[in-house]
Amino acid sequence: MRFFLPVFIFTLSYCFPVIAVAQSDTFCKQLELIQKATKDTHFAPKNYDNDMSKGMYALFMKYLDEEQINFTQEQVNAFAHLEKNIDNALRNNDCNVLRTVTKEYKAYMVARVAFLKDNLNANQDYSGTDKLVSKTYSDAERAVEAGVAGTIEDDQDAYFHSNEARLYSWSKFLRLEILTRIARTQPTLVQAQASFITEEERIRKLLINEELCSMDEFFKDGVVEKAIEEIFLHAYLTYQDPHSAFFNPTEKESYESSLATDQETYGFYVAKNNNDEYYIAHLIPGSSANVNARLQENDVVLELKTTNSSKNLTCTSAEAINGFLASPEHKNIELLVRKKNGNTVKVALAKHKTAVEENVVRGYLVGAKRNTGYLRIPSFYTDLDATYGLGIANDVAKEIYRLKQEQITGLLIDLRGNGGGSLKEAIDLLGLFIDRGPLSQIYLRNEELDIAQDFNHGAAYKGPLVVLVDSQSASASELFAATIQIYGRGVIAGQPTYGKATVQNVFPLSVKDETLGYLKMTKGAFFNVDGSTHQGNGVQPHIVIPMIGAARSNHEKDEPFFIPLDTISNRLAFKAKKVDLNEVVTSSRERIAKNALFQTIQQQDTALEFLLNSYPNILRLDLQNVYNMIQTRNKGLEAVTEVAATALLLVDNIRLNKTLITRDAVLAKSNKELLESISKDPHIAECYFILKDLNESRSWD
Repeated sequence: MRFFLPVFIFTLSYCFPVIAVAQSDTFCKQLELIQKATKDTHFAPKNYDNDMSKGMYALFMKYLDEEQINFTQEQVNAFAHLEKNIDNALRNNDCNVLRTVTKEYKAYMVARVAFLKDNLNANQDYSGTDKLVSKTYSDAERAVEAGVAGTIEDDQDAYFHSNEARLYSWSKFLRLEILTRIARTQPTLVQAQASFITEEERIRKLLINEELCSMDEFFKDGVVEKAIEEIFLHAYLTYQDPHSAFFNPTEKESYESSLATDQETYGFYVAKNNNDEYYIAHLIPGSSANVNARLQENDVVLELKTTNSSKNLTCTSAEAINGFLASPEHKNIELLVRKKNGNTVKVALAKHKTAVEENVVRGYLVGAKRNTGYLRIPSFYTDLDATYGLGIANDVAKEIYRLKQEQITGLLIDLRGNGGGSLKEAIDLLGLFIDRGPLSQIYLRNEELDIAQDFNHGAAYKGPLVVLVDSQSASASELFAATIQIYGRGVIAGQPTYGKATVQNVFPLSVKDETLGYLKMTKGAFFNVDGSTHQGNGVQPHIVIPMIGAARSNHEKDEPFFIPLDTISNRLAFKAKKVDLNEVVTSSRERIAKNALFQTIQQQDTALEFLLNSYPNILRLDLQNVYNMIQTRNKGLEAVTEVAATALLLVDNIRLNKTLITRDAVLAKSNKELLESISKDPHIAECYFILKDLNESRSWD
């Protein structure tokens, strides 16, 4: 768990898969099958050599103990030989490669449980004598503070010098988390001090009991072994490239649901309130929970039962409960909830297929004349259950038809935060805007070059177009933006995109036994019609618009094992639209430079970068110091905004969508919030003015 300070880390929860399976046979099969699949199908499989051992070991240890707070150096030394020998173990399909790691991790767990039990009822030192040291919190300093042997010359990247040093550090992080919880729940320091004794005991026992409870699962036979095995398999695949991964069946289900048009769901999510109770945080429009009039948002969940089991709500997390609700293993549940008035109500729900809320596209009209269309595309989702399933492209086509009924003179496609999805959907979507011609060149391992074409004459929309992107626009989003740019079909605005041009497929390790897991394997790459690639550097927009987070944005090229690609010589014949954008680009840049909100965003982006990378050199563990630090950082973060105080644009729904929205109270509420959000978004407002300039310049005549 990462706290508000990047260097103050403490593991109070676990994210390892919790599946108890016998180790040797299953892991041996997985190891063998993953290596064979990588060798046969990966786009650029890595060699088995010392670089592999070193790279895989670094990834494995990052996933296992990134902040070096679980193991002592002596424990790490027991399996450090893996840094030089993983390649040999893989060649020999050595299923016992993780035996020592597993042994030492179990030893860590025993030590951790003992520490937690010792501190459950123990008085803690909040005098400020103890402190946390930023950045330089090394083994040497831990040792010196703990009063054990150590020198200042010790390696700052080393693990704990001794168990005493580890226990001392664990104690400090426990106290930091307790102080943080108190500081965050009290509006003033005086109130925090007044309730300190009672709150400290309550929070200490809550935190420790929650962790002890979660750790119980890991003491079951095979659970730790399975978790460490899956981490190792994931490290092997991530070493091949950043986007290849191992999925257990639950992870595969979750991944595919994020790219699907609909999902089987009860229709609600839970979160935890300040009283450590789980409540209904959100109802999905049109779902079983939404339709049931006896459930409302903010109802507190007291019991959760299926036909064959019940979910323990005292030893869990919101993430675990939501995962339980999403599990395909049950289709009916019964809830006991407490209403706002204190009454309790039992509610029975059945899973129904419901549109994935994040993957719903609706058109909006912006501007006083209601003549500019706005479409936000959240992902390139598709119907995974059908061979020729309809997804985002079909949904956008319907909305474009509705927008054209409103006589729009310009269209904004918003791809911010869109990490990609189905390549087929991206190709089909491009066909709505490009008359005819090649759209992409796709290279798959062991297959001939595939030219993705739009064979249909005509386009669904031929008018002025702006595509809004940011650093999280990736993969299929980048294919769309790059092709629109190369064809001269529209203006790309925003920030440089992520830079991913590789292609992945998900398939089972074994068609005979899908319980062995699944691979998301990088099998190829795609290139633009002119032979160029955005792999690594992303698509560069015509117009750069300031955004919060731009200074901190990561790109594909920043990943340690990304696959570099060069421009290919195969340039396809295509007919690009001749559009002179110089006047439009110059006008937008001048407008942005004079815009006070964009100036503020640039300043805040710089301030945010400083705020997130600065912290006290020494933080003394007393309530006043921790409270003051949190308040300082919170005030800085609260000041960061990309939203205007008042509406910048008039925004309205398409007439054909209004009837649908008014029928559903939950949908109507979320729609009202979305309309307000769009109206105050300066990036959408700037794109609106770019579209006005395109019309006035008659570039699309």
